[in-house]
Amino acid sequence: MTDEELAIVVRARNDAVVYVSCLRESADQLASDRARVAFWEVVRDAAAALLPEPEPRPRAAAPKRTDVTPPADPECDRAREIGEELLELLDDLPDAAADFVDSVRECAEGILETIADTGDVSERQFAALQNMLDGAKRWMR
Repeated sequence: MTDEELAIVVRARNDAVVYVSCLRESADQLASDRARVAFWEVVRDAAAALLPEPEPRPRAAAPKRTDVTPPADPECDRAREIGEELLELLDDLPDAAADFVDSVRECAEGILETIADTGDVSERQFAALQNMLDGAKRWMR
């Protein structure tokens, strides 16, 4: 990005902050919740009409590890199952979840690699995998 392009982006951000602040002030002047909801719907629709559709970010498929011997510990086995279910579910999430998918995939793969290397899973690792799986399932709803 050139300095000129960066200046345009910064100026646009500053303008957006001012505009949103003004919109909030206008919305705060409305007496009923119903009027505020209608106000924000109009703002949303106007923004959608003016803004271009975001281009979907390509997501690379995660390489499957075939060189790992599954650990014998039942907790490790269950953690691995949760992790594998999570990684498969991430592939099915909508493009709107791309940032979530990238972040969760990186974290889950790191935990699964540690489990494979050590043959052990901590309570925090197990809980993290379960929480990430629950979050991914919520994205599917």
